Amino acid sequence: MLESVFGRLTTMASSVEASSFSSHTFVVATLLASGLFDQ
Repeated sequence: MLESVFGRLTTMASSVEASSFSSHTFVVATLLASGLFDQ
């Protein structure tokens, strides 16, 4: 399940990469991933 989540995050990051929110999206995704792994 985590693999599909990471795949989705990667796809989202790629599609948002051109926008100004790319860095924010990446930071949020990293924080969410860290929270998932903490559990």
